[in-house]
Amino acid sequence: MIAAASIRAVVFLYQHVQEQPVTAQAARSELTAIEARFAGEMPLIDVRDGHEPVVQRTKPATTRDATTLRAVIYDAATARIVRDDLPIAVLRVFKGAGFKYLGELTPLRGDTEFERDRVDLTLDDIRHHAGLVLSHHHDTGSHIIIWVE
Repeated sequence: MIAAASIRAVVFLYQHVQEQPVTAQAARSELTAIEARFAGEMPLIDVRDGHEPVVQRTKPATTRDATTLRAVIYDAATARIVRDDLPIAVLRVFKGAGFKYLGELTPLRGDTEFERDRVDLTLDDIRHHAGLVLSHHHDTGSHIIIWVE
């Protein structure tokens, strides 16, 4: 019974977290298009390398809870892009306490440059937020964008 549940969880993650090799230019193009959707919007969190994250907790912009957390991660060191598409209902089961580090978004791929970037976000922060959660760059060219729908 436990083994079957574990297998289903792994299969689920593989279905909702995809990665592929990509050129830096193609990654920049995709990430720029995503950022354009949120132009002028204040992200929920400001991740600053070497400093504590700053969470901008404000009154929810909508009365409807988010249903899906999406992330696009370009990892320059491995020249790949990772796309996460995770239902909030599933996150409640596996990440009910929220996220301490960005690397928790890609549990089966523990080698992106964002593994140790601290976020300290509760699931309620994410669930009640509408739109951009964060957009963060590293000097290497790696970039991550997270939003909720």
